Amino acid sequence: MQQPVRPARPVGVVWRGAKVALMLGVLGVGALLFAGAAALRSLVVRDDGGIGAQRWFHTAVRFFLFLSERLGLLRVRVEGAEALRGPGARLVVANHPSSADVLALVSRVPQLDCIVKPSWARHPFMGRAARAADYLAGDGAGVVAQATARLADGRSVLVFPEGTRSPEQGVHRFQRGAAHMALRSGCDLLPVVITCEPPGALGKGWRWWAQPEGGVTIRARVHPAISPKASLAGGETHSVAVRAVTADLQGFFEEKLGFVD
Repeated sequence: MQQPVRPARPVGVVWRGAKVALMLGVLGVGALLFAGAAALRSLVVRDDGGIGAQRWFHTAVRFFLFLSERLGLLRVRVEGAEALRGPGARLVVANHPSSADVLALVSRVPQLDCIVKPSWARHPFMGRAARAADYLAGDGAGVVAQATARLADGRSVLVFPEGTRSPEQGVHRFQRGAAHMALRSGCDLLPVVITCEPPGALGKGWRWWAQPEGGVTIRARVHPAISPKASLAGGETHSVAVRAVTADLQGFFEEKLGFVD
């Protein structure tokens, strides 16, 4: 049962806003330091496709989330995180209720190729970190081909099929990129259902200074892998198969999130 929201006290609002501003500064400066360290590392270490830098980023994110939790701002809880780790390719698909979802998942797995929007890749701070980690930037057929190649190399790839942050209730219509990747690579889909408490926190339109008194909690549950073949009867064309896999994937998330009858 959801607890009633207590009225915010002005002093508390200012204090929490100051802590959020501090952590945003830590995030920005940390991203620049990480990008610089990764650039120096590339001068002395052979090119590994960003895997080493991603491991560094994983450690840095864990430290950032540790500080955020100690300050009472953000807690991350991931159930079944062991399924994200280990050898072999994983096509991780997740809904996207908050701006902290990437951090939540990266904190649990050392190697994870994320897909970032071109506009985000140009961000003066986080964009540099994304490039240093050799994350994929773009959309459409180009990024699908790159992600499929990385899966073929045994790497893990994270996809948000909505393409943007979720609405406060439900999910947006899923795009077909994850289905294309699964069918072309033969890789199962590893679904991660994410919820944010309170709902709408860190979503689109969220005011960073309006931190709730109890902080924000991100909960993620890793479900068993789904074979794309389970959506097919056999004999479908590629385009028909992609639509079927996408529809079933969206239905799965809507059911787990409780947005279907």
